[in-house]
Amino acid sequence: MRVNTRNAIVGELGFDTLDAAGAAANADGLRSTGLLFAMIYVERSTPEIVHKLLEARLDVCFLSQARVSGWSATAGALDGKRAAQRLLALGVPPDVSLGCDLEAGVPDEPTAIAYVNAWYDSAITEGLHADAPDLYVGAGSGFLSPDSLFHKVAFRRYHRSMSIVPNVTERGYCCLQLFPGDQSLFGVAIDFDVMQQDYFGGTLTLITL
Repeated sequence: MRVNTRNAIVGELGFDTLDAAGAAANADGLRSTGLLFAMIYVERSTPEIVHKLLEARLDVCFLSQARVSGWSATAGALDGKRAAQRLLALGVPPDVSLGCDLEAGVPDEPTAIAYVNAWYDSAITEGLHADAPDLYVGAGSGFLSPDSLFHKVAFRRYHRSMSIVPNVTERGYCCLQLFPGDQSLFGVAIDFDVMQQDYFGGTLTLITL
């Protein structure tokens, strides 16, 4: 299946889910509610899952599953490389958004900065475009300072979780996860997300038919 890319539309509503297979199996039902995109984890994706979502008119972007321990620059480089390789192996264009999911108790801000910068650099080295990686800032991300998120991080796109997390100085977020989380539609566990432009006009990029 040939795919194209598009910029996210301000105000469009979609969802993220760990259950990519379930979302694909229930894609028509999910789309019937007015949802316009699915954000799925690249580790749980296959070309068949992506195609089913697109055929149901749910455009797609991606996340990479969060590490739960062992954050470091070395780990970030390995995780970013692996995530980018998996994305490109799906036949996805290199400008589509791929989120680095950072949460789960990173011990401090210097560790978070080292990890995400190595993740970003490694993903770009594997062939992703400079604006393709986005940083999902979740609970326990390790980031305490809005200035650090902007001035000390290589990412150019940011996704805000439903949790209480810092803003991003100057740039802000281009995707917002909505509270409350852990919803269920058609038996699929999802969180709702809404797209916006960040303060510089940046958006996420999705694949579409």
